[in-house]
Amino acid sequence: MVTNVPPSPAQLSLMPDLNRVYPSTGTCISGTGQTDAGYGLIFTLTGLLCYGKIAHSQAGKPAAQMLVFFGVVCLGWGAIAGNWFGVSPQGMVGAGRIWAVLGSVLQPLAILWRENPDESRDLIIKLSFIFGSIHLVLAHLRAALAVAPHLKVLAELGWALFLAGMLGIVWMLFFPNEILMPSSVMSGLLLGGAVLFVLFSHPSKNPLKMVGLGIADNILGVIGAFSDTMSYIRLMAVGLASYYIASAFNNLGMDIAAGSMILWIPAAVIIILAHALNIALGIIAVFAHGVRLNMLEFSSNAGVQWAGYPYAPFAIERISN
Repeated sequence: MVTNVPPSPAQLSLMPDLNRVYPSTGTCISGTGQTDAGYGLIFTLTGLLCYGKIAHSQAGKPAAQMLVFFGVVCLGWGAIAGNWFGVSPQGMVGAGRIWAVLGSVLQPLAILWRENPDESRDLIIKLSFIFGSIHLVLAHLRAALAVAPHLKVLAELGWALFLAGMLGIVWMLFFPNEILMPSSVMSGLLLGGAVLFVLFSHPSKNPLKMVGLGIADNILGVIGAFSDTMSYIRLMAVGLASYYIASAFNNLGMDIAAGSMILWIPAAVIIILAHALNIALGIIAVFAHGVRLNMLEFSSNAGVQWAGYPYAPFAIERISN
């Protein structure tokens, strides 16, 4: 006898509706949250060398592919950020010898590296907000494609415009001395977007009903648009935290090793264990925040409903006494 066991409410809330298309962006977001090319190289090589073993395990081929893709994104993002195991290419050049050669090769790739840590932090914050705005706009464009050719597509396009304007507001709060877009453009995006989603969220021949429902249905979304955009600052926080932890332990190990050659071995052990711990903490933090941004911010804006049912083909449902 084969019996279908109904899923628990917790399981059901994590299952997508099988009648919808769900773009996967969580791995890419998680990769951008880990700004260490050295760690990305480890993930990539591990995924490639152990691909067959992982693919034939219980985790399956998707897990192996995700590990390789995550590693490649980490490697690329860390390379342009200039972070290799908590050491910048400029720091490698300053170390001399073979490290200077390696640093000179990697330095042209580090287009986001800034010697001033405040400039580096601000640059990563800007990129996090821009990435978040693009991510949320794409969510509504995806939703627009799902409802086309219904008039509600105009409401989704309105939300895309509104979120683009919201980026300007967030930018002014963090960087008041820098102009991302003219105030007239920002106001036009916000006002034009609001008009579209208020008028076309609930198309009706009755204009009062259409406007009333449009305002009532979207008033909380206007507040949520600000918090959703702000939420992407976590990408900066996770990435910089990983860098500073790695850099601090590198300095600790070098200070210990500077005392005597006898201390080189314990210094190396400290550095290796510290990086292993940092990788483990990074994986937890990166995927936790990546899953949140994909399942909460992106999914809510894309209209994704996690209320599906388990796929159970060729099953016979019977009632047993």
